[in-house]
Amino acid sequence: MSIKIIYKDRDIKKFIFKLISQNKFLNIKVEREVEKIFQNIQAKGDKALFNYAKKFDGCKLNEKNIVINKNKIKVFAKKCPKDITNALFFSASRIKKFHLHQIPKNYKYKDNKGVILGSQWKPINSIGVYVPGGTASYPSSILMSSIPAKIAGVKKIVMVIPQKNTNKLKDKIFGIECNFEELNAIDFKKGCYVGQENTSRIKLKNKLTKRLLPVKIVEGKISEGDSIFSEDSEIGKVLISENYPFAVIKYTSEKFDFNSTFKINNAKVKIIKPNWL
Repeated sequence: MSIKIIYKDRDIKKFIFKLISQNKFLNIKVEREVEKIFQNIQAKGDKALFNYAKKFDGCKLNEKNIVINKNKIKVFAKKCPKDITNALFFSASRIKKFHLHQIPKNYKYKDNKGVILGSQWKPINSIGVYVPGGTASYPSSILMSSIPAKIAGVKKIVMVIPQKNTNKLKDKIFGIECNFEELNAIDFKKGCYVGQENTSRIKLKNKLTKRLLPVKIVEGKISEGDSIFSEDSEIGKVLISENYPFAVIKYTSEKFDFNSTFKINNAKVKIIKPNWL
């Protein structure tokens, strides 16, 4: 893979403008779709949320199962490996010590006119904490969000996490297969994340055999889980079929023909290679 180094101001500006122009139309389209979702949730509340969970995640949520009770949390906590539990407690103590130093001090004084001036800091009553838990889990998000809030004195902390569809996670895909390395999103020297060991092994042994790539529908309709064929050979599977389709593609060589049209049942698609890949 060739790498172009940009160092002139003029070339940098051209590159940024090109990047913005490429994404402008997509961003507008995404914003419109998201706005529709917001409006629907505002109008229908939890009913709309349950429908979106079923549509996008394939999960059946309702008023009874949307909240994870404390007993269930305790059961799963006991299943956590001891070394990870110890690491989380260690991290939590360090985070707490750091943020204790950040607590702002209240002050009050009277000026020469007799006016009392000052500043008083008060915590907000409640916060929402979003913890990624779809294709990867980040327990550090809980610590980094909730501990500062507790130190500040927030009374109500509500945590939400994406509901996993176990059927979608049968074929796991790691960050390196999602092209994160090309986006400089993987540090092979340090870090702690789910799948780190597998990601490093794939990198070191040069065993990257599949990639998550966009799909352009040329003809017909596709569905999640559909197999993609090049003549009689299966080359991948559709992971996301709606709005912005993606597929996990067997990508064993840079000689992969992105100009070809591939078959999915009665449909035809093209595999798109991002210009930064």
